[in-house]
Amino acid sequence: MASPNGMNGSETLNGIFQKGPKVPELQAKIDAMLLQFSPKGENSPKVQEALERIGSISQTLTSLAGGTRAQIVDLYAETVTVTRLSEYSSKVAILESHQRKRVSNILGASNDENYSQIA
Repeated sequence: MASPNGMNGSETLNGIFQKGPKVPELQAKIDAMLLQFSPKGENSPKVQEALERIGSISQTLTSLAGGTRAQIVDLYAETVTVTRLSEYSSKVAILESHQRKRVSNILGASNDENYSQIA
């Protein structure tokens, strides 16, 4: 397909895809961004400082999470212990009630008051 502008079309494309940007402010911004990285692949002081701050925040959050996790585990263990002791206490109370009834029946007492007198 022929270019609508003839030979001028390729010249226009060459003008669009030049190596350097036409806006000097844009080139200055690009140069400033590239200064963050050294040729050795090391970080600039600003980037290194930001990475250290991020690392410090990460360590703080990790230690807080560990402490919180330990507290949650302790609370869970305490809750389970209290629940099981409560269930055990209920079972013991039921067993004591059944034992009292059996002893009352054997001794001829009709209720807990009579059981207390007989025992």
